[in-house]
Amino acid sequence: MSLEKLEIIKQEIKEGAIPIIMPGKRVMMETTLDEIKKLTPKYKEKGTEIKRRNESSLEWDYLKGLIENRNELLVSDIPDEPYILLTKPTQKSELRDKSVEEQKTAITELNENRAEENKMHAMNLHEYAAMQTVFSEELIERSDAGDVELSKLEPLDFDGGTWTRFVSLNTFSGFVPFGYWARNMHRFNFEHDFIDSSTSAGVRFSTRVMI
Repeated sequence: MSLEKLEIIKQEIKEGAIPIIMPGKRVMMETTLDEIKKLTPKYKEKGTEIKRRNESSLEWDYLKGLIENRNELLVSDIPDEPYILLTKPTQKSELRDKSVEEQKTAITELNENRAEENKMHAMNLHEYAAMQTVFSEELIERSDAGDVELSKLEPLDFDGGTWTRFVSLNTFSGFVPFGYWARNMHRFNFEHDFIDSSTSAGVRFSTRVMI
């Protein structure tokens, strides 16, 4: 790996990103359904023990069909080879209060002066599942090591807060896929959202550094 790539990784981590090794395009396309099914971030309500969440729910037939049929749209902008995903696990998604087209335009504008290795991408389904799992596991490890006191643990994108649109996928019949943590059901839901602007519907950025 080049020094330039190492510097990108170092800087992203310094700014709060978590690094995750991801598979290349072909493997990702074949395993996205498995990744969503095994999406098992842990949660902890105040005064309770840490628990596993319930099985994720695919609520939209169009999205379910893309995943079950391993449609190439799922990985249209993913590198052919394995890469390091760098993403900041903030509770709220980015670029909210914008339509899907406005979000895509904003991402393009953000990348105008960025090198190819440092471009910002809209996170896809597989990356989202990996981020949620790694985020909760990392917090638990830090708690076990005594670095943080964990009175409560909750996955990102809870209902009533914000959710993440997957704008790299095509819209269908005026809707776009999105995902969020359903608190009362203790599971992730993957549904469809209107393509218009919303104060709750954002995207999550990922930087992809080739290994």
